[in-house]
Order: sequence, then C-alpha cells, then structure tokens
Amino acid sequence: MVMTRSLLALVLVAAAAGAASAQVVQSAAVCRPNPELDQKTFALWIMPGVNPDAAPCAARLSLASCAPVMDGGESRIYASADGSYAVILNVAGDGGVTVTLQLVGAAGIGHGAVTLATYPYQRVFYRGIGADAVQVADADTGSSRTIGNVMLIPAENLTANGQAMCPAR
Repeated sequence: MVMTRSLLALVLVAAAAGAASAQVVQSAAVCRPNPELDQKTFALWIMPGVNPDAAPCAARLSLASCAPVMDGGESRIYASADGSYAVILNVAGDGGVTVTLQLVGAAGIGHGAVTLATYPYQRVFYRGIGADAVQVADADTGSSRTIGNVMLIPAENLTANGQAMCPAR
C-alpha cells in the first residue's frame, strides 16, 4: 500500500512537472540577456502584519533560471540560496507578469505553490508586490494553510531598516 502511494505520488509529480514545462519552448534556449533583470535581487517577506520594516524577511531571492515561453514571454525563477523559497515570474508577451510563490519546507508548508496574481510588468520588477492572507495548498498533507501576508520587494528599494531586516545571505 505504501509503495503504491509512493509510486502514485511520483507519477503525479512527474505529470505536474511535465504540464508545467509544456509551456516552456522545447529547446535548450535561454532568455535573451537582460543585465538589469538578470542581476535583480528580491526580498521576500511572509508575515502576519503589513509592515516589512517590523519583521525579518523570509529570504533574499536571486535569479536561478530563465527560459522563453511560447507566447513570446519568459519564465524567470528567483530563489533563495537554500531553495526553500522561490518566486516564478511568468512574463507574457504583452508585458503582464504572473507571480507564483513556491515553498519547500518553509512557512509551515512541506511542498506547495500559490499564484498570487498577474500584475503590470513595471510593478513587479521595479516596485514589488503585496498579497494579503495568502493561502497555500500543501501537497505533503493535502490541506490548505494561510501563511500570512506576502511582500516581494526589489532589494534596491528597501529602506535602511528593511536592508537590516533582510541581510544578503
């Protein structure tokens, strides 16, 4: 029974990964170089309140990968050094950006992801975003959990106190 469940879980994970990657152009292509976005670092807060200066950040996120997608856009993944936090920024050909948060052993979630919203391009990469009362489905437990308010802020926009609350790691 346990082996059957393990095999079923592996099949489901492989199917989900295949479906997610089906949108990525089927080649070894990478995104066109963009020095500004390639060097971008984000600060991620997951907190009960709304003021990032009042709590330490969860992680700093740096570009981990980038791949073109079929609609002329690209999928950029910014991740923490330990891989427990990642933000996937799917940039559509029209410039809209869909923001997805992935958690692996973080914020009380074993393995989970949640799409926060779709924003205008400038807002995400240059101003950051915030989402209130974010709920994440945990694939390990099959339950949903509210993790709190999520803020993703370009590191260059942090206040002095924000820099102190989110040191580079």
